[in-house]
Parts: sequence; C-alpha cells; structure tokens
Amino acid sequence: ELDTSIYSDRELEAIIHAVIYEMLFNGFTLPALKTDQPEQVIKVTNEIDLRVIVLTERGIAKQHGRILLVEIENNTLYYNDERIGRVEDLICSDVIVDECLFIDLTRFPSINSSFIIWFLTMRTKSIPDALKLLVKPYIVLGIDNGFIDKDSKPDIVVYDLRDSRKTIDLGNLIYVTLRGYPPDSVFAGGDQFFDRGESLYLIQPRIDNIILRGSNE
Repeated sequence: ELDTSIYSDRELEAIIHAVIYEMLFNGFTLPALKTDQPEQVIKVTNEIDLRVIVLTERGIAKQHGRILLVEIENNTLYYNDERIGRVEDLICSDVIVDECLFIDLTRFPSINSSFIIWFLTMRTKSIPDALKLLVKPYIVLGIDNGFIDKDSKPDIVVYDLRDSRKTIDLGNLIYVTLRGYPPDSVFAGGDQFFDRGESLYLIQPRIDNIILRGSNE
C-alpha cells in the first residue's frame, strides 16, 4: 500500500500518468479512476487530451475538459446530477452481477486486459457478457451508441491475427482475447495511442524511484 501523503503534486501526477499509460496499453480505452484528489487526475487528463472517468466525493470537483465526473454521496453515485445507483451495486470486485458498472481492479496483480476478461468470463460464464461489462460505461454514461458511424471517433482495440501466436480456429476467434496478449493497436477517441506495443502519443513515465520511496515495508 502506498502512502500518497509523502508525494508532491508533480509526483502524484506522474503516478496517475503511469496508471493511465498502462491501462491504455492493455486496451482499457476509457479509464475510470476513483480518487480523493481529482485535481491531479483532471490536470493529467487534460494534458494528454484523453477521456477519463473520475469518481470522487460529490462537490469537490467540477466538470472540466474531457473528464466524465461521477460523484459519490451517501453511498450513491451521481452523473450529471442524476442518481445512477448505489456504490455497492455499481462498483464490483469479486462478486460480478448484471448491475456492475465499474470493475474495481485494485485487488488484481495485473491490469492485463486478457486476464481481466478471463476473470469476468469465469464469473459470468460467458465471454460476450464479460465484454459487455467492459463497454457498459459507454452506454450508461451516454458516451457512445456502440456503432462506428461516419465521422465518429471511436475507441477500438485490435488483435492482429497474422501474428502466429494469436492463430486460432475461426470458430473460436473471440478466445484470442483470453490468451494473455495486449492488443496490437489501441485507438481512443479516434486517435491511435499504441501500435504493436509502441506508444505513438504518450511518453512512458519513470516512476520506480517514486513508488519505492512510498512503499510500506
């Protein structure tokens, strides 16, 4: 567990940047970050011009840039001042139900998307249902209709089946997402952020010295 109180604002922003970088690399094109310090998340997000969901206490932050602000008050989530449900129903960890809107990844040793999809598939007994959970925030928050229309700027992850490691029977193509590999290409808001593991837009931050200093022994 990290003691974040020892970090400067600049160091916290570097950690936030690293978290967003890893999530995008793994194909999570709409990161959702729960924080009691939303100003740092908002600053980092605006600097990289990326759409990010911020969950924070109601009344301590304002909608800004491409931030999607989900507020928490009395164990209830609000979006655009409208109630969307109870925290325990919408933020899920080990127990996965149809009501889940956000998956709490803090307990997982990795945020590799393949691993997360595998976990959700084990809980839902269905890969399509697992994938629906990952795109559900787009629909509930009114971000997207789920279709790539003319002039749209979609979020897309691409697995290149020309890679022999991803070759699989055509009847089971959906299982490529469970084989441990990050996507070959990641697009967010119509912009390509990663191509075959190479960042085309974000600078990979160096935070090992920061994290080691803040780790509790």
